[in-house]
Amino acid sequence: MTLMGRELIPIVLAIGTQLLMAGATKAHDPQVTTHHIASKAMNQERGFQVYLPASYDRESRSYPVLYILDGQQYFYNGVACEKSFTHFDRAPEFMVVGIENYHPQRLVSFSESHFLDFLEHELIPYIENTIDPMATVRFLAGSPLASL
Repeated sequence: MTLMGRELIPIVLAIGTQLLMAGATKAHDPQVTTHHIASKAMNQERGFQVYLPASYDRESRSYPVLYILDGQQYFYNGVACEKSFTHFDRAPEFMVVGIENYHPQRLVSFSESHFLDFLEHELIPYIENTIDPMATVRFLAGSPLASL
């Protein structure tokens, strides 16, 4: 299955809808791990969670990555999307990365260049270097108020 052009539009729209509508529970999931980065760009420690698909195999294939803003609130909704989409063969398996943000003025935080530097130069390289070195397809999602 190719993820190009018009095929991406329904997937992106469906992810957005699922993020807003899904009420996923936060049950313990062995495919979920918690990580922290001492961010130089943000000048603070940043936490995030990573969900790996059921057939995850670092050595033999690449997985698209869905990065979720406000991961403390929407991460498990992204996991529910992955499980639902793959169960019904609507999308290939993908990883989910939920970026925590407890900043009191989080809406300002997402629009600052420091946050974009954190994403581009710290978080994405961390995911690609330690979890999936072949990950090249990326999606960014969050609530409408968390948009960049």
